[in-house]
Amino acid sequence: MKHLYKHLAFLVILFFSAGCLQLQQKELNNLISDICQKYAPDNRIAFFNVQVKKNGQIAVDGETDIISAYNELDSILKTDHPKVEFNVNLLPSKSLGEHTWGIITVSVACLRPVPGNSAELITQALLGTPVKILKRESNWYLIQTPDSYLGWTKEGSLSLITEDEMHRYNHSERIIFTGMAGFCYRSPDENSQPVSDLVLGNILEATDVSSGFCKVKFPDGRTGFVKSNECLPIDKWKESFTHSPKKILETAMKFLGLPYLWGGTSSKAVDCSGFTKTVFFMNGIILQRDASQQVLFGDLVNTSEGYEKLAPADLLFFGTHGTDSTKESVTHVGIYIGNGEIIHSPSSSSRVKINSLIAGSENYSSYLDTIFIRARRILTCVGNPGIEPVFENDFYH
Repeated sequence: MKHLYKHLAFLVILFFSAGCLQLQQKELNNLISDICQKYAPDNRIAFFNVQVKKNGQIAVDGETDIISAYNELDSILKTDHPKVEFNVNLLPSKSLGEHTWGIITVSVACLRPVPGNSAELITQALLGTPVKILKRESNWYLIQTPDSYLGWTKEGSLSLITEDEMHRYNHSERIIFTGMAGFCYRSPDENSQPVSDLVLGNILEATDVSSGFCKVKFPDGRTGFVKSNECLPIDKWKESFTHSPKKILETAMKFLGLPYLWGGTSSKAVDCSGFTKTVFFMNGIILQRDASQQVLFGDLVNTSEGYEKLAPADLLFFGTHGTDSTKESVTHVGIYIGNGEIIHSPSSSSRVKINSLIAGSENYSSYLDTIFIRARRILTCVGNPGIEPVFENDFYH
């Protein structure tokens, strides 16, 4: 009988301990969820991959690049859960050493949500773009672009550098390619072999100008020659920033007929927000990457009674209207031209085109008119959050 009581007591203690562990695990999961919501509500621009693990003892494992989230979680665990192991790594990974910056070395680098060629294309980064390096897996790197977007790209797309080297690069003599498409040549002769193709917005160090060509240096050390009439020195590019609707639309019109590509942000092919992002970048403004992010910034334009108050270069957003039971979903964006017309990159037509929102117009789109949600005025808000001048961005300092 005494043995039976001991056995029952053991079972009660075991059951109680299991219940306590479950309760603690639930509390920790709620804590992690709250901190994630506070510091990383959008996982496209903030990395917070933290979870509770139980392997004999409860531990909090994972990674994040947000030091404030890391510090708060660490502090709460030490105070409220001192026996819980804290195994969260703060990115950039220590294995990178001092090489926590990089420069894109190919005309257009593809970024994916996970390391792997078969993974979805989520965005792209152009040659010469400075990026932060967060970690490495095999021959893939998790990077962050100047618009804060996160993605994985292959090591061949990057030149890894230190913070000091990045500072020197950002203050070097550079040119920006201003043609929609072109080449860097092995010698100052367009009949010579190409070193690389080039697209609008590619940036390269410049070392010499002669005979109608500019000698350039790639981030990975390659050298070549670019036609002088297809590029601008960075300082002259800066001087061209007028933030005027006319310049925005002039740039946008160069994309007419360009193919649609989900995740595309270059003058090879673009998706809807990749188109608006690249057009504004060429005019000195960094927008957020996706339409659902871009819609959060800029002055709201009153469209309750129609499109009369819109101005050229406003961004117009489209999608699914919210209801009492469903959330609003912004899935498309275009640039307003005037007279009820927009230029945009719709997946439905597979190319950049112009449509009208005015019924009776030859290029009227009843579909767009129906799913229109709201408009934002961008050019009155340059310098505000989400609408950042290129050279005020930390990546370009």
